[in-house]
Amino acid sequence: MKLFKILLLQFLLIILSNGCFGLGSDTLWNQNDDQGRKQGFWRVNYETGIIKYQGFFKDGKPVGEMKRYYEDGSLKAIQIFNWPGNKSKVKIYYQNGILAGEGNFIETLKDSIWRYYSFYDSTLKMEETYRSGSKEGITRKYYNNGKTAEELNWQNNQKHGLWVQYFDNGTVKLKANYVKDIRSGEFSTYYPNAKPETSGRFEKNLMEGEWIYFDENGVEKTRINYIKGVAQNAAEIEKEQQQFFKLIEDNKGKIPEPDVNSFIPGK
Repeated sequence: MKLFKILLLQFLLIILSNGCFGLGSDTLWNQNDDQGRKQGFWRVNYETGIIKYQGFFKDGKPVGEMKRYYEDGSLKAIQIFNWPGNKSKVKIYYQNGILAGEGNFIETLKDSIWRYYSFYDSTLKMEETYRSGSKEGITRKYYNNGKTAEELNWQNNQKHGLWVQYFDNGTVKLKANYVKDIRSGEFSTYYPNAKPETSGRFEKNLMEGEWIYFDENGVEKTRINYIKGVAQNAAEIEKEQQQFFKLIEDNKGKIPEPDVNSFIPGK
């Protein structure tokens, strides 16, 4: 009889435990303390009734694992919060289940290295470094073959330092420099055979001084002089400048550029 009572007590404890912590129970979910802070297990749904997120809170702050979902119910993110503290690690997913990005937060600010991946083949597309929400250091973008497509230096959330783009065979396509978000200094572009295509200089985002244009064999075609972005020998400019700006436009979309803003989990 004593053994039966012990077994019965254990059975009741299991039932109570499942009732308190299972997803089917609402009695101990979404609780606030007398100061209005979230405490314990929380689960929030979209207006459609689909779950939006679920996790555990202590004194109003998330602790441990939190899962977030898209409105179709597919997993959006898994975020791991430390305690006590304000840091978290997150993995964010596309709606097809493929990893979209991963990195760290301090509160709601990105921090340290973040990586972003292709929706189609899961290959690494971009790496960037943050310091308390500001870009700091080198951002690298990658081609599908894994080779570097672009390197751009950042300082205090501004483009600052060397900017280099590459062809997918590894040769340099473009080389330039930024100073506090302003294009400044030497600027050059190259053909896929590594021969120079254009060579010039920017001052405060404006073409300045003598610019030289080459053919695919590296032979000089023409020189155009600029003062504050205005060509002095305008009769020679039209064809070469059109080709130059066509090159800049053609580069758009060819360097992988994930939509990084869409990766931050919603509240």
